Amino acid sequence: MNKKTLFFLINIPVWLLMLSLVYTIGFHRYINQPEMVISSKLSFILFYSFLILSWLLSSFNVFYAYLVPKYWLKRKWKAFSLMSFLFIIIVAPIFLIIAYNIPAEFIFGLGTLSSTNDLQLVNTWIFISVSTLIIGTIGVICRLIYFSLTNKESKKELENKNLQIELNTLKAKLNPHLLFNSINNIDTLIHTNPEKASLFLSKLSDLLRYVIYDVEEEKISIFKEISNLKKYIELETIRLTNPECVSFEMELTKDILIPPMLFFPFVENSFKHSNLNKNGQYLKISVREDDRSLVFECLNTVMEKPKKEEIGGVGLSITKKRLDLLFPDKHELIIEQDFSEFSVLLRIDLE
Repeated sequence: MNKKTLFFLINIPVWLLMLSLVYTIGFHRYINQPEMVISSKLSFILFYSFLILSWLLSSFNVFYAYLVPKYWLKRKWKAFSLMSFLFIIIVAPIFLIIAYNIPAEFIFGLGTLSSTNDLQLVNTWIFISVSTLIIGTIGVICRLIYFSLTNKESKKELENKNLQIELNTLKAKLNPHLLFNSINNIDTLIHTNPEKASLFLSKLSDLLRYVIYDVEEEKISIFKEISNLKKYIELETIRLTNPECVSFEMELTKDILIPPMLFFPFVENSFKHSNLNKNGQYLKISVREDDRSLVFECLNTVMEKPKKEEIGGVGLSITKKRLDLLFPDKHELIIEQDFSEFSVLLRIDLE
């Protein structure tokens, strides 16, 4: 929601409430009290209602558009209190009394407030000050709501921009890393198995196309994500003497739209921190639906307990941020490690 739309959503109800309240009271006096001199003049009722409406809207906007942004939001509490006090106690009552007296005396010939006794003038002054305080408080509340919502939107927009920069960094990091390893692995096949080398070159081309172009999409089919993830795994297993130590299982009955490269950092991290050419090492990956949730699991052995700061790195850090932004309160990510295994469990609610 843009700022202009939010501004009108917050302000228009207040403006309409003031308009309906002022003119409802004004016409009620005109219709139900015809014996009063002031109520016998429709033109004065319209003018008087317009004057009250202008006073209310002006008071609202003085706080909403000036005092809160200039003093409150900058934490200038003393200046805000002083300016508010002067406006409520002095400026607003004097302005309203003068604006009422001149037309009432010289245009409508109805007399002025100054011709009343001192007690009535004091009561009028108090009434105007209290009413200005109330409408000013509403202006403060509306402005703080507007600030809070726009600040949240701006913060989220900034987080998304920063995340996109980090994601581009991750993509730039993955591309050369994947390209370098895959070319080296394929190079070993060219002389021994040219057909297999050609097949893997095709997979590498498809994967790079996915990483470069499809990652720009907001969401993609989970089957497309998994298809490319399998190609990545196959390219990584070229260098393994026992590629069967890597397993991938999928149990999905329907297509699901997910953010691109959501699973890649977990799998890349598993290959990075395991030595799958050693006996007894393994990497197990699975994606399934489970009780209205999408569940991704990745379990790999490690030769020795890695340092905490080494696990994950920038890839998992970005993934955690993406999950928090894309699935707030709708996902669970559990990452565990011990001396022999490193595991990731990601559960995303589908409803």
